[in-house]
Amino acid sequence: MSKGMSKGITKENIVDVTLRLIRDKDNIRSVNLREIARELGCAHTNLYNHFSDLDGILWDASYEVLLRSCDFILSGIDSIENSNSKLEVFYKRLIEFYLENRGWFRLFWLEKLHGEIPESNKRLTSEIVERYVDFLNILLEKLYNVKLDNGKTMYVFHTIDCYLHGEISKFISGRGLITEENQFREYILRECVKLTRLLTISIE
Repeated sequence: MSKGMSKGITKENIVDVTLRLIRDKDNIRSVNLREIARELGCAHTNLYNHFSDLDGILWDASYEVLLRSCDFILSGIDSIENSNSKLEVFYKRLIEFYLENRGWFRLFWLEKLHGEIPESNKRLTSEIVERYVDFLNILLEKLYNVKLDNGKTMYVFHTIDCYLHGEISKFISGRGLITEENQFREYILRECVKLTRLLTISIE
């Protein structure tokens, strides 16, 4: 980002710089308004033209993380013909997105932000979860010859999502049983696929 871009700074510029700065951070709170402003080439007080505080920026950044994760996970996935491969790619991309953007994972899942979650974030979360549920509904029927309603598919996805984020949280904090990353990726991918089958069959 150019140091000479203080004129015409937008909310999008601020969020993009923030995401770049926190992407690999173990402590995203080590990034502050002054550092963001320095990258933008302006005084930190200029940021108050768009946001009331750092948490306001982080709420918008978490919205952007959600958008980017969905685009990454679902992009081109419908072109995969084999259903088993399609399910594996879905989980593999979920795992990859957060392991390669650990600061974003911390922002979205671990960092406590002040204030109420914005309505825009709630709406986007609901919309994206619906997209995942619609995707899985079709896929699970093809894989296991089981037709679930949306509520049951939501339960399957929510359960696996919680398992996945728990495992990733332990891994990135250095507290997991598996410490080698490729081994860890392969292990939780297998477990996600296995859990999908077990939950789908048992909940019918």
